Amino acid sequence: PNGIAKALGASGSSAHDMADDNASAHAASGEQLTSLLVFRAGSSQPKAVPLGLVTRLEEIATDKIELSNGRYMVQYREQLMPLVQMAGVEVRSQGSQPILVFADDGRSMGLVVDEIIDIVEERLNIEVAGSQDGILGSAVIKGQATEVIDVGHFLPMAFADWFSRKEMRPSASAQSVLLVDDSAFFRNMLAPVLKAAGYKVRTAPNAQEGLAALRS
Repeated sequence: PNGIAKALGASGSSAHDMADDNASAHAASGEQLTSLLVFRAGSSQPKAVPLGLVTRLEEIATDKIELSNGRYMVQYREQLMPLVQMAGVEVRSQGSQPILVFADDGRSMGLVVDEIIDIVEERLNIEVAGSQDGILGSAVIKGQATEVIDVGHFLPMAFADWFSRKEMRPSASAQSVLLVDDSAFFRNMLAPVLKAAGYKVRTAPNAQEGLAALRS
């Protein structure tokens, strides 16, 4: 886990680049797989998030974590980045703290986790709907029941207006949904939510590719 985070942090590579490379390889082979980051947070139960949503994996020295206005924050790339804790997760007081960074349109949020386990390729099939806030549901990932988190639940904990800055109302009136958004972040976040609701989802980064998808 530490090696994954440090390699990404040191090289400047982003998780988006890794997800795009993996997706391209599997698209060529016809496999419908999703790159997933598996981690632990608050319990021994593994959790997962689509890798395409994660901007970076970081391990922040605990002496860089500050408490301001009752919230944990860290100075990250010349801006203050709020740290959000999942239920049962405590910010460490010494050593380094694993953090998943989510960023879009100039804003960043750090999700505090206990341990980064692995990056895997799996068919994302949420078999049991979640009953807790922040959990989309459970899926079998590498042979183990794994909770798939709802990133959209945590983002407003960092910035209350995170979603109000963008119009995001894809139609759910049909069994097949075409999601068009110029932000890869929002496409990757919404697609698993729609899949969990039972829809077949296709995505496109712009209107031209969206029209091409409708005609295909």
